[in-house]
Formats: sequence, C-alpha cells, structure tokens
Amino acid sequence: MNPEIPGIPPQPPKTCPFAIVSLIVGITSFCLPILGSITAIVFGAVALSRIKSSSGALTGRGMAIVGIVLGCISLVVGPLVFLAFWALVAHAPQHMHGGPL
Repeated sequence: MNPEIPGIPPQPPKTCPFAIVSLIVGITSFCLPILGSITAIVFGAVALSRIKSSSGALTGRGMAIVGIVLGCISLVVGPLVFLAFWALVAHAPQHMHGGPL
C-alpha cells in the first residue's frame, strides 16, 4: 500500500529513459565513434544522476554504466581503427591501387 495515498498500491520502479538511450547509443557508438561515444557518456552520466536522486523510483544503473563504458571504449578504439585503416590505405603498394605490376 502507498503510505501517501491509502488504498493505492505502490508503483513499481521504472527504468530511466536516459539509461536506455545511453546503452543503445553506447552499442551503436562504434559506427560513429566520436559523436556516439560522447552522447553515450553524457546520457549515462545524466541517467546515473537521475537514478541516484529518484529515491528508488528509477532503475537502470547497470544500463547507464554499460553505456558509459562502451562510450569510453569507442572513444579510444574508434580513432585508433580509423588511423590504422588510413595507414594501410595510404602506404599500400601501388599494385593494390590498380597501378602497373
């Protein structure tokens, strides 16, 4: 029973939408490393703050943390993959570019 309103059962906690967005953007951040990872980190931080201040009305702490972690990984790994790909293409032998053998 809800102590504030007699006769109405307590509401179950809801998942914080910011945590869901952080997780989804964190997973997809490997497609757009810089933009996606920053978005995942920011949304995750906002979600953690809202969950903490909700006094148990919001859940999703794990999703927010995973979104932040994936965003951080993408922020580091994404540019490294781009640089490695660029180095391979820029320094490839000429015959790989369709030039004479």
